[in-house]
Amino acid sequence: MRRPYARHRNGARKALANHAAALSAPPPALYRYRPVQGRLKRIAVMRRALTTLTVSRHEVQETEIIAIQLRSALRACCPPSFANALADSPLFVEIVSAARDDARARFEKDPAAHRDVSAILQRDPSFNAVLQYRLAHAMANDAEPSSAIGCYADLISSRSKLLSGADIHPRARIGRRFVLGHGAGTTIGETTVIGDDCHLLGGVTLGAAAITWNRSARRHPILGDRVQIGAFARLLGDIRIGDGVLIGPRCVITQDVPSDSAVIVRPSGRMTRAPDERPCALLALTTRAR
Repeated sequence: MRRPYARHRNGARKALANHAAALSAPPPALYRYRPVQGRLKRIAVMRRALTTLTVSRHEVQETEIIAIQLRSALRACCPPSFANALADSPLFVEIVSAARDDARARFEKDPAAHRDVSAILQRDPSFNAVLQYRLAHAMANDAEPSSAIGCYADLISSRSKLLSGADIHPRARIGRRFVLGHGAGTTIGETTVIGDDCHLLGGVTLGAAAITWNRSARRHPILGDRVQIGAFARLLGDIRIGDGVLIGPRCVITQDVPSDSAVIVRPSGRMTRAPDERPCALLALTTRAR
C-alpha cells in the first residue's frame, strides 16, 4: 500500500533530478565559449546576437509601415482587384526595398529626423512624396500613358502632389537613396534623370528651358550621383550635371556643370569652384547676380 503523498514526493525527486541534469549539461551554442576566453567573450557574443535581433525587428517594422502606406495609396487610386494583385507581386517588394533605402538616407542626412525612422515613415510629407513616386513610377514605367495602368499612376502622382506639394512626374528616373528635404514647390519633369545618393531641398525645379513648342524627346536635366541642390534652384533644359556637384540656393543653371564642382550665388556675382581647386578656393564668373 502506497503512503499518502508518495506520488508527489516521487514527482519532486524527478524534478530535482532533471534540474541537476540540466545544470550539468553543456550550454547552448549561443552561450558556449572556451574557458580561456572567459566571461567577457560570452557577453560579447550575447550582445552581437541581441543587436542582430534588434536590427531585424526594426527592419520588419519599417517594412510594414511602408507597405501599409503603399497599399493605402493603391486603394485610394486603383480598383481593389488591381491593388490586391500589385500588393502581392514581386514588384511590390522591390518598391518597398527602394523606399526603405530612401528613408534610411533621409535618416542619416537630415538632423531634423531626431534619430527616429518611424517618424520619417509616418509623418514626413516629403518622404511621402518620394514613396508615392516609387509606386507611380513602377506602374508607369512599362505602361502606355493612355492605358489604365498609366492613368492609375497619374492619379497616385496627383495624390502625392496634394499631400506634399512636390510635383514629381511618374516617368522621371530617380536613383537609389534619394532625399527630398522640404519638398513643397519642388518640380521634377518627365524626362529628368537623377543618379544615386542625391539630395534636393525645397522649391527646386528640374524643368524644360522652353515654355511652348517643347520637343517630345529629352528636355530636362540629367543629374549624376551625389548631387546636392539648394533651395529654389532652377535647372532648365537638356543639361548634364556631373557627379559630386553642389549647387547652391537660387542658382539658375542652363549649361552643363562638370563633376566635383560647386556653383553658388553671392551678392558680388555667381561663383564656381574648379574641380582641381581646394574646397575653399572659388573662381568668380562674369555673370552678376540680380
